[in-house]
Formats: sequence, structure tokens, C-alpha cells
Amino acid sequence: MRWISPILLATVLPLFAQQKEAAEKQKGVIVEQVSNGIIGGEEEEREQKLLVVGDRLKLVDEKAGVVCIVRLDKRCIWEIDSNKKEYVETHFSYFEELRQQRERNRAKMVDALNRMPLLERKEKAPRMGFLLDENGNVIKEIRAEVVETKKTAKIAGYEARQVIIKEDGRIAFNIWLTDKLKVPQSVIRFYREAGMLSKPLAHALDKVKGFPLKLEVYLDLGTVEVAAKA
Repeated sequence: MRWISPILLATVLPLFAQQKEAAEKQKGVIVEQVSNGIIGGEEEEREQKLLVVGDRLKLVDEKAGVVCIVRLDKRCIWEIDSNKKEYVETHFSYFEELRQQRERNRAKMVDALNRMPLLERKEKAPRMGFLLDENGNVIKEIRAEVVETKKTAKIAGYEARQVIIKEDGRIAFNIWLTDKLKVPQSVIRFYREAGMLSKPLAHALDKVKGFPLKLEVYLDLGTVEVAAKA
């Protein structure tokens, strides 16, 4: 199992999360940010513009000549490179298959750990990110929890609070939220509906209220390394 590098998305710099009327008369959000993309990579962080309207998300990186479009209605992501004159289309089923394979691999690892001697299991399981029950057995079900850290900070001029969401004891989401921005959409929704998250993690995420000024995501997709920063 490979635990993926941090995905940081939508760290809002001099953010003006304004509401704007789209052609369909839907209200949307425009976020100016510094990022290396939705999916990420080894590129340097650059100024980008993130637009969210209804079930559509568009990330524009003018300097790199790259546009990333997420369509929940079509269940796909398009990455368009104007310099190379090419695009890549990725369907949500790809992420869902990765997640399902990861969960199958996780179940096999849990069984293998539970066959180990108790002392060895107690030493290895926590290092691998698994939780143990009161008898020292690895818990088979995926568990997620929401942790309010009570930490606060001012980000882009807004008061924000930190919320951490853990999956099997490991940090999956590290979010700084504000209640001062009343906007209709959040980029978190797109991670959820793309099929990348386990059901317990998705349910935990549903409990989080507020607009994310800063978001770090750590996803285990099995064999694919994803790293984005903003």
C-alpha cells in the first residue's frame, strides 16, 4: 500500500471568493490561488484561477497553458495542454476502480497482520496506519473521524479554524475553514463525487461545515502518486 504525498488544494491567497452569475444563472465561486494543480505534480507553484459553478469546476493556469475541467454530470476530468495541443480524459470509474482495489488490498493486509504473533502485530500495525482493538487485533472496518483541533488562524484576511479528518488513524484531510464566506460550492465536493474516498471518509467529510481557505488532502489510491499544492 502506498500512502500518497499531500494534495494541497485551494489555499486561498488574497482570496476574493465572489459570487457571479453564469450563463445558466447559477451562482458560482471564483478563487485566485497559488497551486500546482488539481491533481498536482512536480511543477512549481503558480498563480491560478479556480472557478466552481454548480457541478462544474475549471482550473486555469495561464502561465503553464493548462486548463483542468471537472464535470460531475459527465463523471470525468479533462486536462487540456494548449502548448502540446493535446488533452487527457479521465473518467471517475478509474478512481473508483483504484479505490476498490485499494480496499481489497487493505483487507488482505489486515488478514495477514492478524495472523502474526501479537507482539509483532502491535509493533507493525500502527506503523502501517492501522488501528487495533482492545484485544490487539487489527480492526477490519475502515474507520474515519473528524477532529476539531481548536486551532485558529487568519488566512487571506478571514478567521479560520482547523479540522482534521482521519481514516484508519491517518490524516486524510487537513482543512482550514471559515464561516464568514457564504458561498454555494466547495471544491471538496469534487473529490468526494469523483469516487476517490471510502464511504466512511466521505460520510465524515459530509459533517464538515464551512468554506475551505486551505485544504490538504492525503489520498491512498494504491499505485498512483498524486501530489498537488496550492
